[in-house]
Amino acid sequence: MFLFILTWKLSVILFQFKMVISHPLTLLYFNGGMKGYWLGIVAIGIYTFFRLKRTSSIIIPWILTAAMYEFIS
Repeated sequence: MFLFILTWKLSVILFQFKMVISHPLTLLYFNGGMKGYWLGIVAIGIYTFFRLKRTSSIIIPWILTAAMYEFIS
């Protein structure tokens, strides 16, 4: 969840770079919107994929994915 929230919140840097540079406090108040939401989903997917490759068990990545799905929906 932390990775999703961090990606979603800081994605405003990617999508509104000029605004963040001119007003740095926008990082506290704004998020990445729908684009940031999907970027967070992709980040969780990539994390789960690499976690699956590192461990021989599918249980931990499955639990992470299921928990993330429930959190988002």
